[in-house]
Amino acid sequence: VKVFIFAEKYIQNDYLEAVKSMGNLSQVLPQLEVIVCLSSGHSGPNDYMTFQSLIAGGNAISDAQLADAQRAVRPEDVALIIFTSGSTAFPKAVQNCHYGLVRNPFQIGERMRLTNEDRIYIGISLFWGFGVANALMAIMTHGACMVLQHRFEASEGLKLIEIHACTGLYATPNIAIALQSHPDRVHRRLGSLRTGIGLPAGIASMVALGAVEACSVYGLTECYGNSVVSDAKDTLEVRQ
Repeated sequence: VKVFIFAEKYIQNDYLEAVKSMGNLSQVLPQLEVIVCLSSGHSGPNDYMTFQSLIAGGNAISDAQLADAQRAVRPEDVALIIFTSGSTAFPKAVQNCHYGLVRNPFQIGERMRLTNEDRIYIGISLFWGFGVANALMAIMTHGACMVLQHRFEASEGLKLIEIHACTGLYATPNIAIALQSHPDRVHRRLGSLRTGIGLPAGIASMVALGAVEACSVYGLTECYGNSVVSDAKDTLEVRQ
């Protein structure tokens, strides 16, 4: 790893203090070149680069340099390493390569009938395969819009769906049920919803929200998001 990016805080977790407690990272990680802190303030810690300065550094990269870097990437090169524990509780590092990370999620988006006109609410976390390999890549390969929520909360989620006229959503069963059963649902205009991705146990709740073409999935991180995906045009019986 050459670049390490972390959030300063999230909910009750103080990641800045956790990183500082590790001591001098360059001694144990000799290839590490840059540490970036996503500070809640504008300046951030003095001993770490801010995300704004990292992005600004891209202005010094020419189109030719970018093109050279892109051409150097091969389909079989590792694009993501996702830590997953599955049912074992022992995290393992799963390598996802560029080829599979584009092809499989693209086909998932095809099953969802995604287009560049869609706006998808992502209620799930992005640190696991369902979020980063499925949701992000299925949406990005179709040029659709992602509507993110920093931390799931049902009332705010319903508000985001209404404000952005979301046409689809990604939701685990507990998220789908929380959205469906929340008292604010009856006061929100959710008629824009059409499609989505969820697990079989949550499809009925997603359909009740308005995502009548929501697809059910089964998979694992090693399969780039999912290995089995129903089609938006399948019957509800099949999708459940």
